[in-house]
Amino acid sequence: MAAVADSPREIDYPGIARWVLIVDPDRRKQRLARIVLERAGFGVAIVSNVAEAVDCLAIMTPALIVVDDLPGAGDLLDRARTIGIDTARHRDVVSEKLA
Repeated sequence: MAAVADSPREIDYPGIARWVLIVDPDRRKQRLARIVLERAGFGVAIVSNVAEAVDCLAIMTPALIVVDDLPGAGDLLDRARTIGIDTARHRDVVSEKLA
């Protein structure tokens, strides 16, 4: 039986991890985010720029996108909204921890 959902986050596939897209050129932030999210049971995809992130959105729908303040980030979030991903801005907790 197929699941029907209003947004991608509402679909649950047993045994398949939801994935998170990390968009950040800083390797330290990438590594920290990967460790934390994988321990929480998420699959993690990491890209260094917005163009690569848009390519990812063309083939997969993440449960969460973590994006640094990069040129084009607003366009990425607009694209995410068009495919049903809720977007919100939050302060940069990772940078605060690494400072």
